[in-house]
Amino acid sequence: MTKLRLYMTIPCLLLGVLLFAGTSRAQTRPATVEQLAKTYGLDSYGQIEAIRYTFNLELPALKVNLSRAWEWEPKTGKVTYESKDKDGKPVKASYNRNQMNSAPANVRNKNCPSEKARQHSCR
Repeated sequence: MTKLRLYMTIPCLLLGVLLFAGTSRAQTRPATVEQLAKTYGLDSYGQIEAIRYTFNLELPALKVNLSRAWEWEPKTGKVTYESKDKDGKPVKASYNRNQMNSAPANVRNKNCPSEKARQHSCR
């Protein structure tokens, strides 16, 4: 009888520790996430005119020379992509994220492939 009690007490204690750890972590997490967002400028998000990203890769040994540039204007939803095709000719494409729902499914899926992203960011 005592062994049975011991076998039941240990799992109950472990379960209680896991539940307590989960709830205490969940209570402190939003404050940490909020602080991190503020540290990286979430409060100033409305002042952003455009976000530009350029990627350059040169590997002379492999004869690789890549260059890509993206620009996103959050207020208008305009996204612009610039690169070169296989022949080295410049390629420039633009689309409006706000109009992705009216685009054909293949365009939506290519530009916004995940279901979660389509629901939240491709509107």
